[in-house]
Amino acid sequence: KKNPNKGEGSKMDPRTCFECNKPGHIKVDCPQLKKKKLFKKKALKALHLSDDESSDDEVTEQVANLCFMASRDNEEIDNEVDDSYTFGELQFSFDELLVEFKKKCSEYSSLKKNMASI
Repeated sequence: KKNPNKGEGSKMDPRTCFECNKPGHIKVDCPQLKKKKLFKKKALKALHLSDDESSDDEVTEQVANLCFMASRDNEEIDNEVDDSYTFGELQFSFDELLVEFKKKCSEYSSLKKNMASI
């Protein structure tokens, strides 16, 4: 069987590197990327050499980067849910929010009228 995708008109464009945007190779084979990696390796080797050259008499400080995460039991969360508000407290809060909402609605209406008149 012949491949219908093969033919003179369906030749693939040369590959373009996503690192340097030059055709002919892909990012893995990019010479610029290899130069960057080589530089990083040399810097790392130099760092290790300088660490080895330091005298044993020196006291060096090492810093540990730690990250702690807090965890809570589900029982604690359930206890917080049990500390609910009374109906009266909820009704009072709702009434305050309703009054504030009505004020904001009237402010909005007046601002809208001012904008329409401009």
